Amino acid sequence: MSVQSRSLKVRPDIKSKWQACRAVVNSVPAARILWKFRWSDIEQGLFGGDFKRAYDKYRTIGMWRHVHGGSMERAVIELGKTLGAITTGEYNWLLHGLDESADPKQAKVDSAVKTGGLVLVEASRSAYWNCQLIEVDWYRYSKRWEYLWLLAEHGHLGKMIGRWDLGDSDDVASLIKKKNRLKGTKGFPAALIEKIKPRATGTQTLVLPQNLIWLIRSE
Repeated sequence: MSVQSRSLKVRPDIKSKWQACRAVVNSVPAARILWKFRWSDIEQGLFGGDFKRAYDKYRTIGMWRHVHGGSMERAVIELGKTLGAITTGEYNWLLHGLDESADPKQAKVDSAVKTGGLVLVEASRSAYWNCQLIEVDWYRYSKRWEYLWLLAEHGHLGKMIGRWDLGDSDDVASLIKKKNRLKGTKGFPAALIEKIKPRATGTQTLVLPQNLIWLIRSE
């Protein structure tokens, strides 16, 4: 639901402040600051490292949502705080006024899960696929979690992994063995296993659209 469609519930001063913030953060100068000084090569890589193309397609708000998920309302408020367009007091005021006060990390997880893609949450070692929790004890199977995370991390950037990425440079079959162990893990979805494909010798890739791979990292 947009601010406009919430207009009967949102106070005019809150709506006005949010719209003013939106105009600032969606500008080219604001987008350049976000790109150059707030984002690393990882975030930039999600857009092919091409700022102009990313901005032309998404504008700043769309770029933020492509990386972090969440509502447009939340994106504007988070961008405002990140880029210094609003104060901490205004940030909290807008969150409360627009009913966006939920924990931003959990809101990001919820938004990502709704896409039906692969979602990995680092802090809780939780994994989701096809809008469902993958019921595996990843603390028990820590090596399998590391393998899955590495696949997702590289797949998110459109890259493959090699056996050397996991310290197994001497074993050409190491990735095959890791995939087989993951396949044999009770509760792990067969449909997701099918998305792990070999490439060159000793390499694998996660065959999913980049916008369906979500890594929710610990702060």
